[in-house]
Amino acid sequence: MSTKHNKVPDNAAGLDQESDNPTITSQIKKVSLSYQTTIATSLLILAIIAVISVLYFASPILIPITLAIYLNLLLSPIVIFFRRFRIPESASAGVLVFGVLLILVVAINYLAEPAEKWLQQAPEALHSLQSKLLPITEPIEQIRDVSKKVDKLTNISDDEQVQQVAFQKPTILDQMTENLPGLLASVAIVVFLSYFLLASGDNFLRKLAELGENFSRRRRIVTITKDVQKDLSAYLLTISIINITLGGCVAATMHFLGVPNAILWGTLAALLNFVPYIGAFVMAGILTLVGIMTFNSLADAFLLPLIYAGFSIVEGQLVTPSLIGRRLSLNTPIVFISLIFWGWIWGILGVLIAVPMLLTMKVFFDYIPSLKALSKLMER
Repeated sequence: MSTKHNKVPDNAAGLDQESDNPTITSQIKKVSLSYQTTIATSLLILAIIAVISVLYFASPILIPITLAIYLNLLLSPIVIFFRRFRIPESASAGVLVFGVLLILVVAINYLAEPAEKWLQQAPEALHSLQSKLLPITEPIEQIRDVSKKVDKLTNISDDEQVQQVAFQKPTILDQMTENLPGLLASVAIVVFLSYFLLASGDNFLRKLAELGENFSRRRRIVTITKDVQKDLSAYLLTISIINITLGGCVAATMHFLGVPNAILWGTLAALLNFVPYIGAFVMAGILTLVGIMTFNSLADAFLLPLIYAGFSIVEGQLVTPSLIGRRLSLNTPIVFISLIFWGWIWGILGVLIAVPMLLTMKVFFDYIPSLKALSKLMER
């Protein structure tokens, strides 16, 4: 019998030789890897741009939702405490949300008018500061007077000058009235969503655990969620108590020194203390103006920001680190970048929740092995 041999084509033989060449194979792998890296980098940049765009343009919806989530984390330990006495979550959640809303309404009603009055008197405070600093700035003023006399010789006469018309700026109450529909919608979202989250108890956690494919995955989801919720709740509750205590100390000091509207300055100190570093500087500047408007001498005027600085140093260097601990402390440059980013995206409310947002990311990264290095980077 005759056997037939299949002849291999020349081009196929050439391909086999090229594939057997290690140099060509390594070059192909390098080109392929570089191409994949470029695509992955481009997709990552596009994803970041898309997320930032959504955060910016959807802020009217995302801000109240975020506030409701953090309010839920703040109040959930209280709901859990009432659960021990067989009080239903729906009842305790309703009482807590109504109490927070009532406190907010009373505070706005009580503090809006004096805050408006102080804002209107702020230019007078600056003028008073200028007059009190006159012995220091008198040589500079003499130079300015000479410059003004030279300008008068070159300017047009008074009768040819254009008459200036001053427009009255809208007050805070006018701005709030103008934005009332959007404000009421945001408040409604925060109130109802906070209530539903608090009243649901562990139902949402059970639904979330069902996303796991098996029992170990489900248990891991429950463990991570409970730990993250526990850490954030403890942080928010502790920081809130610290800031309220600081505000109480400031209010008591202002009242003792005879400063009008002491509760206003204590409330403002408590709110601004949620903004690390920047809030303390802003509050010190405000108290400087308040001291100038209240007292006659600069020594008494600067006493207010000095006392506040002492409170702030004790709180920032001793009280907060000892109560929060190293694990939940954050790196200063990263906190500052977070303040800038969230302030740019969401304005004043973004600045207030910048640190809780950053801490949420850090606590979440702690439970993901591939992202734990980022969590270490965020630590102080």
